[in-house]
Amino acid sequence: MSGPPSPHKRRHVLWESEDTQGEMSIERYLYASDPFRPTTHPVPFPFPLHLSPSADQSILHHHRLEIIELVSSHGFSQPGIFVEDVTKPNYPGGDIPLKTLLILFHVPEQRIGNFRNARDSLREFLMRHGYNDTHVEIVHQFLCFHPSMFAIDPNHPTANVYKSAKHDILELVV
Repeated sequence: MSGPPSPHKRRHVLWESEDTQGEMSIERYLYASDPFRPTTHPVPFPFPLHLSPSADQSILHHHRLEIIELVSSHGFSQPGIFVEDVTKPNYPGGDIPLKTLLILFHVPEQRIGNFRNARDSLREFLMRHGYNDTHVEIVHQFLCFHPSMFAIDPNHPTANVYKSAKHDILELVV
């Protein structure tokens, strides 16, 4: 008799998504594959981030209830909702603020919904309402990836050593 596979035999691979398809840097892959921090930033800054309230709070002023309803429709409850200027001082490109609708969670894992679908729905919502310059980031602050190393400046001599060894390293990793 055949039926659905036993839950004990299913393998769930959280990191497979459209976000991780194609060639990309290892750093980009780490962020794109994080199921607890989907973002529309093409190259997101690593945590910790510097957040400051955006001067433009019109998204929350006009659409807070719609955003809460949209987030709830994806299985989330009690989000922190912010419009922030996100920077990462001293990180490459990190001094340029990126206006971001930030949805932040601290709830237990079993009470959270589908991060990527919620991100995509929120981005579509923002685009429909003319907020084309606003990124979306949904984060579970305690479950997302927090790198423990500092970035290497692209002009540092170590970066050139990595570039020459990159192929060999990838052969070992893959």
